[in-house]
Amino acid sequence: MSRALAIVALFGAAMSTKEHALTFPILLLLTDYFWNRGGIRANGAVYALLAVAGVAGGFLVWGALHGADTAGFGVKGLPPATYFFTQCRVIWTYIRMFFLPFGQNLDPDVALSDNLLAHGAIVGLAALIALAAAAWIYRRRYPLAAFGVFMFLLLLAPTSSFIPIRDVQAEHRLYLPFLGLVLVCLEALRRLPFSQAVWTGAIVLAACCVLTYQRNEVWATSLDLWTDSVAKSPNKYRPRFQIAYAEYLDGKCGVASQNFEAASHLGRVDIVLLTDWALALDCAGRWQEAIEKLSQAELFVNDAHVHTQLAMVYAKHNQMPAALAELDQAQKLDASYEMIYVYRGNIDLIAGDRAGAQREFRRALTLNPANQAARDGLVQAAR
Repeated sequence: MSRALAIVALFGAAMSTKEHALTFPILLLLTDYFWNRGGIRANGAVYALLAVAGVAGGFLVWGALHGADTAGFGVKGLPPATYFFTQCRVIWTYIRMFFLPFGQNLDPDVALSDNLLAHGAIVGLAALIALAAAAWIYRRRYPLAAFGVFMFLLLLAPTSSFIPIRDVQAEHRLYLPFLGLVLVCLEALRRLPFSQAVWTGAIVLAACCVLTYQRNEVWATSLDLWTDSVAKSPNKYRPRFQIAYAEYLDGKCGVASQNFEAASHLGRVDIVLLTDWALALDCAGRWQEAIEKLSQAELFVNDAHVHTQLAMVYAKHNQMPAALAELDQAQKLDASYEMIYVYRGNIDLIAGDRAGAQREFRRALTLNPANQAARDGLVQAAR
């Protein structure tokens, strides 16, 4: 097997993921024929092994797509045609981000192209066809660049073609395909005099260092990261929910409550949103509203967790009969949920019943010896 094929084979073995289980054999075949390395006759053993690996990879991919609700042909509200038309635009965003790496967003809000004319999808598709055609026409004059273009499109195909994925754009999908764009850059650099190539590389490196440092500041805390995402995707549910949760953890409960409310208007209201929203409201001193949100959550899922959260809020505001009633209801639903007995132990401690508190904490530890709240409570009750 030739050196070029060996390099690509090692690269594929080290870097391929489940979604690239099918594209890597095609990439190896492309490398073989593009650089005239012998074809199937000269490398038949390699291709036989790749054929077996490709079939196995196909079954893996099919299984992953068949059973997932975030990727595959069963994603609700995202038919293959819509996804493909949208990717005709998204791919150019990836290319722009490679050459001009600014404006990144952890959770971008991308408008869907329901047809070829929506949001300029036809322009993106025409540009991709023109790019591929130019790479083929000028493949002998600019071989590295031409091969890089085909490599980029091939490695991007599993996530940016016609198989729907709920998140239509994600920066991490560029991590492997960007190597094809690197070859395009090397094609340009190798035609420059050495001194010009060095200076060009130094300028690009300095600019990328500055941009990387600025982007790194956004990742300092989760609150900074989601603040940046909300500023760029103000009408998307997930960034709004995540910034609300980050604000709650940071003790900014009032503004967290406002963002939870804003999130409730942007997406589906569920038990997760309602319980976290209730905790933020209680933290902000609006405990009656917190009770209302938890009561709404109970309509979605009537389980022990919701009732223990209700008990916690009631107990914090000295509503002990209501708190104990919620704990009784939680125990009827799931007597194995250890937090029931942790909260009962805390109520016993407040009432001065240390023996009762120890009994409840020990019961919680019997169910879960690793429960730190029960262990701390037992130590406090023993004092």
